[in-house]
Amino acid sequence: LRRLREIILSDSVGLRILTEKPVLNLDNIKMDSLLHLEPDTVGGAFALSMKVHGLELGTRTPVRYVDDTELAYVMQRYREIHDVL
Repeated sequence: LRRLREIILSDSVGLRILTEKPVLNLDNIKMDSLLHLEPDTVGGAFALSMKVHGLELGTRTPVRYVDDTELAYVMQRYREIHDVL
C-alpha cells in the first residue's frame, strides 16, 4: 500500500485524488445513465459488468486493519476501481 501511495502521489491527478478523496457511490455515479452508454465505453462496460455480476456501488465493507487513514483510502480506492484498471 505504501508503494501504491507513492506512485499515486507522483502524479498530479493522483495527488488531487488523495487530497480530495472522492468515492464511487450512488450519490455521484448514476448507474442507470451509465447503462445507456455503449458497452465499449469505460462507463458502459463498468455498469454492464456491475449489473451482470449483481454488484452495487457502496456495498463493500469498510477497509479494516489499516491504521493509517491515507493508506486506508488508497485501499478503498483500489477496491473501487481495480476492475476498471
